[in-house]
Amino acid sequence: VTATPEDMGRVLLYGGTQGPDATKTRVMMALGCSSKDIVIKNRPMGGSFGGKFTKQLPAFCAAAVACKALGRPVRVAMDIHTDMGCCGNTRHIVKCHYRVASTKEGKLVAFDNTLYVDAGFANDYTDYIVDEMMKRQDL
Repeated sequence: VTATPEDMGRVLLYGGTQGPDATKTRVMMALGCSSKDIVIKNRPMGGSFGGKFTKQLPAFCAAAVACKALGRPVRVAMDIHTDMGCCGNTRHIVKCHYRVASTKEGKLVAFDNTLYVDAGFANDYTDYIVDEMMKRQDL
């Protein structure tokens, strides 16, 4: 993530995020400023598998706060061990118990499923994950 000071006190942030609006909101909270003071340019990305959904927020906020305090460009870069330590592990542990009933011809007639989702120490985007899992339960 890079943060660059711009005209009229604006901060330009350039990095990868799956939620630029949420990222902008968090940076606004960190800086105590309004939407017009933050510009986010998202780099092309793919295959982050949720790793840029909320896990990037501390890096964006740190870059913005340092940029504002120093009045000069700031880059936040992490080695792979630091990155995986704070931004990795983006998948929830899920335990599933299910029962399926079918006719003798093999047609499914009943499905009973219970999912247990371990969000770990922080909710993060668990609500979204559970919502997506539930949408896919329909036969």
